[in-house]
Amino acid sequence: ACQQEGLALGGQQVHSLRGAMFFGAPDVPGVPEIDLPSLHFGSEKDAIVPLELSQQLAGRFTGAKLVEHSNGHCVPTKPELEREMHLFLKGLRDLPEVEVEGAALEEHSEELECLKDMYGGGEAQIISTSPARLRIRLVDFTSAFFVLPPRYPEECPPVVLVETSDWRVSPFEAELKQAMMDAVDEGSPSIWQMTTAGQEWLPGD
Repeated sequence: ACQQEGLALGGQQVHSLRGAMFFGAPDVPGVPEIDLPSLHFGSEKDAIVPLELSQQLAGRFTGAKLVEHSNGHCVPTKPELEREMHLFLKGLRDLPEVEVEGAALEEHSEELECLKDMYGGGEAQIISTSPARLRIRLVDFTSAFFVLPPRYPEECPPVVLVETSDWRVSPFEAELKQAMMDAVDEGSPSIWQMTTAGQEWLPGD
């Protein structure tokens, strides 16, 4: 569960993530053990991400549950699998909230609004302000989901997750995320820099 002092996720301090859900997601080599509740779906019929890689990813989480299904590389829709998702999310709802100090909350909210105005045209979507969560479209069918930890930007960069339904990008989500993290300036993380790096890394239409 999330604790007040934060969690280590791939070398980043994560204070606002309460859990994670993965659908046909591959392992990320080099990432240390992650103390976070997680639900993983994998399939032997997945032609993009082998079940073994999903199993390896689940093994990196201390609170992981892996559900195997026969639907291939997709978000499962069978009632029994949807029930697994419902129970997982219900469990996360009961976890305690992580407080963000007022000054940090105000600073994060202002940054979200600036980014939304900068990208415009629906390219950026504010998901929540406490904690600060933002989704930015990189290209069609692929977006970056950012979470600003309480100590951002002074002590840690934003947490970034890749969301895609593009079959060309799905096998390389880890590489895309790494390209975005490599763009972070030490001591001065910039979501704009990370987004630009992600857009440049992605293949053209």
